[in-house]
Parts: sequence; C-alpha cells; structure tokens
Amino acid sequence: MKGDDDQAKKNLFINIKKGFETINVKLKLNKLKKLLIDCIKKNKII
Repeated sequence: MKGDDDQAKKNLFINIKKGFETINVKLKLNKLKKLLIDCIKKNKII
C-alpha cells in the first residue's frame, strides 16, 4: 500500500509540474504576441 501512495504522490507532482510548465509557455507566448503587435504598430508595416 505504501508503494502506491508514493507513486501517487510522484504522479501528482509530475502533473503539477507539467501544469506550471504549460502555464509558463502560455504566458511567454502571450508576451511575445504582445511584443510583436506593438512592434508592428510602431513600425506601421501593415
């Protein structure tokens, strides 16, 4: 039974870590998107 608890805890932490990584990637993409939009507006390329 103890082995199952340890594995469950490991899986939980792995899933939490993956969740944080996903959020981090989304935040970076949003920041990059905003930066690109600002650059386009400043340079009036379009």
